[in-house]
Amino acid sequence: MRLLPADCESGWTPYAWLIYAVPFAIWPATRSSTPQDWALNCAGLAVFLGLYFWVHWLKGLRILIPVLGLALLGFVYMPWNSYAMAFFIYAGAFSGYTARRDVVAISCSILLGMMGLEAWIFKLNPMSLITGFVFTPLLGFLLLHYARKHEVNLKLKRAQEEVQEMARVAERERISRDLHDLLGHTLSVIVLKSELATRLAALDPARAAKEIGEVETIARQALSEVRTAVEGYRSTGLGGEFERARSLLENAGLRVEASCSFERLPAMEESVLSLALREGVTNILRHSGASACVLRGERKGHQAVLRIADNGSGNQGQEGAGLRGMRERVETLGGRLVVRMDAGTQLEIQLPLTGSAA
Repeated sequence: MRLLPADCESGWTPYAWLIYAVPFAIWPATRSSTPQDWALNCAGLAVFLGLYFWVHWLKGLRILIPVLGLALLGFVYMPWNSYAMAFFIYAGAFSGYTARRDVVAISCSILLGMMGLEAWIFKLNPMSLITGFVFTPLLGFLLLHYARKHEVNLKLKRAQEEVQEMARVAERERISRDLHDLLGHTLSVIVLKSELATRLAALDPARAAKEIGEVETIARQALSEVRTAVEGYRSTGLGGEFERARSLLENAGLRVEASCSFERLPAMEESVLSLALREGVTNILRHSGASACVLRGERKGHQAVLRIADNGSGNQGQEGAGLRGMRERVETLGGRLVVRMDAGTQLEIQLPLTGSAA
């Protein structure tokens, strides 16, 4: 049987707070006490401990039930054992757990009134009540502050969890979109050519073998594209991507003018620009027939601008799956993709930078 809930935020400290009940517990030992005195004192201590640990299992206004019990216990025992004033202080402190200022103010006012009434009825020394009058409201409002701070921390934690979940969902959607762009069309072509080869197997074996050969070529190309995409997810940064692009283009015989003045970008923006650069270079190598190209990354105001230009023939104004995927990724971050094909192909990506990145 647990005295405290498993998720108790205070850890072991509630046991340490019991130190203030020790004077009440040992009070009979400080005087000539009868067995009846000991029994009465132990009964009060047992009730106190039950109410004390019960508080930690409750939330909201239900906390006021054991608070009321502690107040009544103090009212009953204080004329006989003056250390029972600690029960009023515990009651005031626990009222702060409700995290409501009005509840704490009303509860502490009632507790102070009960102590004042008892002092008047039993002619108690007012000086002996100073501790109760000071610490009851003081601890009540102090724990109110911590309870509200705890609520704020819980809200922040939930908000962070929601942001992390949204980031995971966005990442899954991005990977899904990338895979669709890479494999959707290719797998459809493989299926069609495979079906055609099956039909031609008996009628025209040579043609069927040719179709199967094309299926193998397309499949190898798809595998290469998937590997390229995976390397993009493991990118070494935009600077490394510029160097890789320069090397690929120069090895293919193109004249390359490349410059990158970005110092440090947020991870998401850097990833989008890296993938865009990789896609742009792939298009140049496959489709453009260009002899020269320009790769330039620079910061303009609060924007990161990536420009990819070549002097090739382009794709005659048709926007394929790669460009569509690139545009979606850029627009997801509030950016803009501009494509011009009047003299070769020019791609310009403009991504806004916010916060410290800007």
